[in-house]
Amino acid sequence: MFGMLAKYSKNAFGYFIAFALLLFIQCSRDRTPSTSKINSLSTRLNPADTFSHHFSMEEPQVVRDRSKIRDKLFNFLDTLSISVYIHDDHNRKHIEKELREFYRLNNHDLYWSNGIKLLPTADFMLNQLLLAETHGLESDYYSVSKLLNLQQKVFEKDSEPNVLQIIHLDIRLSIAYVTYAWHLHNGAINAENVPGRWVINSKNASVASILATNGINEALNMLEPARHYKLLMKALEKYRQIAHEGGWSTLPPGTVLKINDCGPNVLILGKRLKATGDLREKEPLQDSLFDSQLENAVKRFQHRHGLTVDGVVGKTTLAALNIPVEQKIDQILINLERMRWRSGDKNDRYIEVNVPEYKLYAYDKGEKTLEMKVIVGKEKSATPIFNDTLEYLVFSPRWTIPKSILHKEIIPAIEADPSYLARCGYQLYDSWDNNATPLSTDSVTLETLARCEVIRIVQPPGPKNSLGQVKFMMPNKMNIYLHDTPADYLFLRDQRAFSHGCIRLEFPELLADYLLSEWDLSKVLETMNEPEPFYVNLKERVPVYLLYQTAWVDSIGLVNFREDIYDHDKLQLAQLKNRKKELMAGI
Repeated sequence: MFGMLAKYSKNAFGYFIAFALLLFIQCSRDRTPSTSKINSLSTRLNPADTFSHHFSMEEPQVVRDRSKIRDKLFNFLDTLSISVYIHDDHNRKHIEKELREFYRLNNHDLYWSNGIKLLPTADFMLNQLLLAETHGLESDYYSVSKLLNLQQKVFEKDSEPNVLQIIHLDIRLSIAYVTYAWHLHNGAINAENVPGRWVINSKNASVASILATNGINEALNMLEPARHYKLLMKALEKYRQIAHEGGWSTLPPGTVLKINDCGPNVLILGKRLKATGDLREKEPLQDSLFDSQLENAVKRFQHRHGLTVDGVVGKTTLAALNIPVEQKIDQILINLERMRWRSGDKNDRYIEVNVPEYKLYAYDKGEKTLEMKVIVGKEKSATPIFNDTLEYLVFSPRWTIPKSILHKEIIPAIEADPSYLARCGYQLYDSWDNNATPLSTDSVTLETLARCEVIRIVQPPGPKNSLGQVKFMMPNKMNIYLHDTPADYLFLRDQRAFSHGCIRLEFPELLADYLLSEWDLSKVLETMNEPEPFYVNLKERVPVYLLYQTAWVDSIGLVNFREDIYDHDKLQLAQLKNRKKELMAGI
């Protein structure tokens, strides 16, 4: 019997009709702004693949006893290879496990019908799936049009429904619901498999209990990422609406504009800034004068994009203005996905570093208590994206030069200036052992230094130390940590990717004060000037989340964008789109 359910019909005409429907739905979606209300009932009228190959039952089986239906559903789940109906290859095992748990919590009873007719919750759930695009997902992932027609075939006919058909429909609806919930809570692609220095473990957080014990709307809201996720969804809607209306015009290459300039390019600039709400005047633009109102709009745009806020349209501002709206939409899509990857539960106290924003934020009981600029890794030594925990601080640290830096930077510096080691106060040792013998800087040749397995170079504590006066340790295999820096002038730059991967802090004394609640700032500053390294263990370890958000909505409602400094957007967006193709191929 169940083998007959899985038999595939090769009806060419059915394929043609299914393809035509999907094409019609896609074209309609492209023409309709995402603000329009979608009514799932209207979709039933469209012809579509109705899984006709699943209904080759030898005899109709009508069962009115609910306990017998539960027994049949339990046996159906127990004997049927459910994975056949789960199109998400990458998360199939998780989704199948969640589906079984979902029915176990529901006492293996029907969830979407009472055995006689479909419950209103089924239409409501399918309507939610049709709105998956508001999350940057695709309703097509979940076979919505097919399910709408399948339920019509099961219930909207003269004869009584076949119990196996009812069970089959119930399971198919639940697969769509659980898959959608999994994507909403954990992401459509697996964070562990993305390219680049991205070492965040996937949450793989269960959804079954929330789905089985809450109403649909409440459950889906609970599964969404909490912090600012809905705000970014609204930004996606806004930018899709801009695209629907034709996007915005670009300014000619080489354009430079500032206060009191005039001409046709000023008019183009005004329309461009009005499209994204940076220019807030209500009246249509009528003249081509670069006035103070337009200057303020340029500053607002620059602030949202992490650029120098000077009100002048120069090279970098022009490049940001001319990015097409479609690219902005893609940027929002991948950042919504990243928010779904992130851990939902956070401690009372935690630290976030948004790498492409070059910013650190410290939180206490959900409230932001500290904010500062940071310097992150260069493109060739990109700061990895991962979560860790701060365990201890080292005041007045020594810096042992890594072998990679010795070859790439120190030896070339010595070749250019033979006094470099002595001038910078480096100490040399004849081995990497703790009892190594000190060497004088003028007794070591470049050839000896090149054999860095033998020579160890250490920078002692002091104002010239590359780690500054304190470092914040979260032990990890990548040897990434937070630290002070003597190169404070670099914090004046807008783009601050200068390090070897570690994170340099603008105000390390304030972070130390935040972490050491039993100390005061004066004690922190005093300890930063110790002549030798001084270790302090944290009484309570503090989580650190290294993020890569290139699009987000800030606390005052502004949509922010940043440059994709490590090409993570580009690579991961391609992966997200490939996932769409894979999911669609399985439907």
